Amino acid sequence: MDQYITLITALLSAALGGFVALVSVFFTNRGNTARLKIQLDSEERKRKQDLLRGRGEELYELIDKWSTALFSYYMALPLVLQGTLSYNELLDFQIKQSEKGVDGNFARIEMLIDVYFPEVRSAYDDLIKGRDKINAIVLEHKRASQAGMVDSTVLAEQFNQRQSEVLQAAKKLKAQVLERIRAI
Repeated sequence: MDQYITLITALLSAALGGFVALVSVFFTNRGNTARLKIQLDSEERKRKQDLLRGRGEELYELIDKWSTALFSYYMALPLVLQGTLSYNELLDFQIKQSEKGVDGNFARIEMLIDVYFPEVRSAYDDLIKGRDKINAIVLEHKRASQAGMVDSTVLAEQFNQRQSEVLQAAKKLKAQVLERIRAI
């Protein structure tokens, strides 16, 4: 009888030890899996932050180059409106600017805004609307000068006002992009 008790005790001890080992391995693996998931999630968040930050910096740089080129182009337009500079001379200036590679990459700017920073879309649209208003003034002046009816004082005042609005819209857009980058 003692032999059976010893055998049963040994078997129960082995079974209990195996069960405890199995439960320990289960909880260890579960803890390791949870830790690995947390680590992978953290790495994924960091990767997304780095990607967004990089795209934001690229967007800011593209907007800055484009707005600088836009304003250097518009700096010569008051001279055209005043009659000091001809449209042909303005076109020569524009060609020189485009040879320097300062034209805006509008497709890239819009893609970055639409995909990564839709919050700044309205500020970008305001800038485009302001630019379009300036272009309308220039077109009106060009048509009037071709027709021989050039009184550019009103157009020059409108141009200066619109140019100031575009400058403010560009500053607002760049500030919003910076704000989004800092929030990442």
